[in-house]
Amino acid sequence: MRSIVSIDTIQIVSGIAFLLFGTNAIIEARRLEAKIDVAKDECDTSQFQLPAPKMAANAVIRNSFTTTFLAEFGDRTQLALLALAAGPNISAESIFSGAVAANVLLAITAVYSGKCLKNRLCQKRLSYISGALFIAIGVKILVN
Repeated sequence: MRSIVSIDTIQIVSGIAFLLFGTNAIIEARRLEAKIDVAKDECDTSQFQLPAPKMAANAVIRNSFTTTFLAEFGDRTQLALLALAAGPNISAESIFSGAVAANVLLAITAVYSGKCLKNRLCQKRLSYISGALFIAIGVKILVN
């Protein structure tokens, strides 16, 4: 099977994307550090609350759509749905309905979990850790 885009190009693009995600997370952590004065760089969420960022509804929708779309684009879920759709005597509407129901359930679970954890996690520390991990993965992808 011939590919339109070479594997090398996909690796380079994904490695750069991971580096950009990591850099963005570290920049966000530094912004939080500038906004919040926490003694000795401790992150005790019982002592302070992060200021809730005020974002317009369309910006939140755009960000959540873009993040979800990029995370799901070309992943194993799509390949599994493709395999289901290629099967005999299975309606596309049924596959679509099942996939949408599963994604809605997973989105509700993720959003609810995030809401429950927001007061227990230190956003600054989480941003630094995720940024470092994204950068490490990006470097690994580009080096291999």
